[in-house]
Amino acid sequence: QLFVEALRLDRNECLAYLNLGLALAAGETVQLLDGRELDKKTLYTEAIRCDRDNSSAYVNLGCELEPGEMVKLHDERELNKKQLLVEAIHCDSNDCNYFFELGDELAAGEMVQLHDRRVLDKKELYKEAIRCKTGDAHAHACVSLGCELAPGETVQLHDGGALDKKQL
Repeated sequence: QLFVEALRLDRNECLAYLNLGLALAAGETVQLLDGRELDKKTLYTEAIRCDRDNSSAYVNLGCELEPGEMVKLHDERELNKKQLLVEAIHCDSNDCNYFFELGDELAAGEMVQLHDRRVLDKKELYKEAIRCKTGDAHAHACVSLGCELAPGETVQLHDGGALDKKQL
């Protein structure tokens, strides 16, 4: 109810939309004091409308999408989960979870272009997650990258070191 009240006071409060979305169970909706009934996807879309640089809003919205589903943002862009993760990376390129999640979304041989114009495959995204060197995603990226390597293949890391499957 506090988030609903916050939105009554300021309809452009990004964190209120974001936290309301997090508080809802799958399939649940919330009625705002202005009468609008919003689900998780709509709440996250509203959060993006209020703050286009909030990486969590992009990631959370992406997590709500079904495979192949697109969502239309207030600026008329239609994005899928992969594109939402690219937006999250654009907003916060130091969160290794975003690189890891995007790597998990790519099929073998698939490439994705980031806003900085780099075109990365699954291995490169996992390497970016390792570069961040924080949290569980770092460990998962090491394992995932190791699974992508062929026997005897090594991966060159950003610090100049090279690791094989066993070392990862």
